[in-house]
Amino acid sequence: MENKATNENLLDAETREKLAGRVEVLDKVKKLFLLPQLEMITVAQIADYYGVDKEAIQKCYQRNKDEIDLDGVEKFYLSTLVQRLGQNVQSVKTKYHTDFMLSDTVTLRVPNGGIRLFPKRAILRIGMLLRDSEVAREVRTQLLNVFEKTDDSQKIEAIETEQEIMGQMGIAFANGDLTAFCEAAMQYNAFKQRHIDRLEAKISADKPKVEFAETFGSGKETVSVGTYAKMLYDKKGIDIGRNRLFSWLRRNGIVDSKNIPYQKYMNAGWFRVVSIQKPGINQNIPTARITAKGQEKLFELISEDYKEA
Repeated sequence: MENKATNENLLDAETREKLAGRVEVLDKVKKLFLLPQLEMITVAQIADYYGVDKEAIQKCYQRNKDEIDLDGVEKFYLSTLVQRLGQNVQSVKTKYHTDFMLSDTVTLRVPNGGIRLFPKRAILRIGMLLRDSEVAREVRTQLLNVFEKTDDSQKIEAIETEQEIMGQMGIAFANGDLTAFCEAAMQYNAFKQRHIDRLEAKISADKPKVEFAETFGSGKETVSVGTYAKMLYDKKGIDIGRNRLFSWLRRNGIVDSKNIPYQKYMNAGWFRVVSIQKPGINQNIPTARITAKGQEKLFELISEDYKEA
């Protein structure tokens, strides 16, 4: 039997950020009906769109709450919903909930404790993170196609622009039109300079990553916090030590009081938590290990607080 997890094609955090705005993919895969006047939908409606049960959406949201909330998720209470919809929207209140008639055919039932609603961007984000859904898999496939086509089209456009300018220079030279030739040459130089500027900006942005890879480059998939503290000292002269590193992680809200990373940083791929059995203790102890990505990100943060010895 095929292992579903191997065919999920979940998108990494960096790719999710690049594609989070391509909400048009949702309607391309399957028609998405938003609540009138709100342009958002409920958890139950998201579950219906992706063809899974409501619990699957709730679990996906809770695992990635910090990330998905940034896409505009809102918790509406009855009073705030009334303000948002205005007095023209009819409603029927019962002991446990209120029904808002958003249109002739659409009614939104809101529990007295309020309701959480999701805009298109958050719905798309869930599709990039949701397992065991054929619709979500197709959404991810379409997003990757968009990503690849966009990259290819940009390359083609750049080539065509360069060829067009060079063609103008050739025609001007053949006609002996010095003014037109100079104008085309200036346009060509400006075109090349834009590419040089973008390249230099990318080199500058990638410099911390290159520096980290050259400095650390342990080749290990994950390392313990103690080992990482030693790497910081041996490679960069940052004298922090294991205990002080844990203290720094707690102080900066990265791990909790038990030195376990918060879910936000687990989801971001900075850490993995493994269970180890210590000698003399008949139970597994959860222990944080720092991934290669986490080592890089933490180095960027720590280097701001600690100067090299």
